[in-house]
Amino acid sequence: MDRAFCGMKRVAWIGMAFFILLTSLVSSQTGSDVHASFFWSRSCPHCERARPFVESLETEYPWLKVEYLEVSEDGNAEKYSKVLGECRGKTEAVPGFYACNRLLIGYRSDDTTGAQIRELLLNCSRDGVQGNCTLIEPEKVFYNLPFIGRIEESELSFPLFTALVAGADGLNPSGFFIIFLLFGLMAEVHSRTRVLSTGAAFAILSALTCFILMAALSGIFLALGKSEFATYMAGAAALVVGILNVKDFLMPGRGVTLAMSEPAKAGLLARMKEASNARNSGAAFVRVASAAFIATAYSLLSNAGFPLAYTRILTLASMRPLPIYPYLALYVVVRAIPTLAAVIASAALLRPLAFSEKWERTIKLFSGLMMANLALILFMAPEALADFSVTLGIMLFSVALAVMAMPFARKK
Repeated sequence: MDRAFCGMKRVAWIGMAFFILLTSLVSSQTGSDVHASFFWSRSCPHCERARPFVESLETEYPWLKVEYLEVSEDGNAEKYSKVLGECRGKTEAVPGFYACNRLLIGYRSDDTTGAQIRELLLNCSRDGVQGNCTLIEPEKVFYNLPFIGRIEESELSFPLFTALVAGADGLNPSGFFIIFLLFGLMAEVHSRTRVLSTGAAFAILSALTCFILMAALSGIFLALGKSEFATYMAGAAALVVGILNVKDFLMPGRGVTLAMSEPAKAGLLARMKEASNARNSGAAFVRVASAAFIATAYSLLSNAGFPLAYTRILTLASMRPLPIYPYLALYVVVRAIPTLAAVIASAALLRPLAFSEKWERTIKLFSGLMMANLALILFMAPEALADFSVTLGIMLFSVALAVMAMPFARKK
């Protein structure tokens, strides 16, 4: 009996030792609880890609607790700045993942940056907080772009977004009026050199005026910061402009319009004719400059939804940060391409060309639809507009609707 009891006692001790060993092994694999911070922005598409991965890690590792801090909300930007200061971060780019005195900025993919985050957490769980704060740089691929300079691969979407919106802005009815103006001017001035020089000066000064006005608008948005009210106001203004453009297609010549009036068109054409015939280069420059300012002001007003939506998205994305003025320069250059093409065509052909009223109004419908769609997304998910695929989808959808509506265009 005593021998049996001793045997059972020995088995119990062995079982207990095995349980303790197993517990220690499990404990060594799971480690202690880890508290992490995920800094992100609603205007950052990379944050939107990174967040689902971080949330999946919380499910995978029960010991992981993540605090999600949107940098536009009260106090979160200051918390991020403090972490950046401790880790000697040189930029306030997001997303930022912070745990155990380790900060990783940026996000490329689940397989690259995601793997770095996973390794950071496992080391953190095993070793705990280690020394002073350290900045971990994610693996990056860079490209050199005109105007923008050196840019990280994951940021390529924004230059493409810029080109799409600027291209749509350049193909607007006011821009086509400039083309008509140059073609009409060309019929009376039989000099390729004169047409080319006058038209080129007009296009360059128009681009410069556009840059100055958009830079001023960006300055206002930067002063307002991450205010959702400012974003909603920009979206509301863009939506109104888009609706007015659609109205001009459905009910031409009726009600409120942002299109250039006939007297204004006549005055602008007269200024360009005076500039082309002027013998004094200084007087010609003054007339071209004034015509460029007037035409650009009308053009920006009639298509105000594009610069409003773009500058708001650009300033919201400045937390990454984006270089605002180079992007504005890229915008105005792409926007000026149709005008420059008209100048070259005018100088080469020296004969008037024309576009039908139906095509002009269809372009106006396209602009209105695209501005309205941009405004709606600016209301609901402004960060999505920085994604090239979203903007391309909006453009293709607007083009398809405008082409299908062409047969139903009413005459004035």
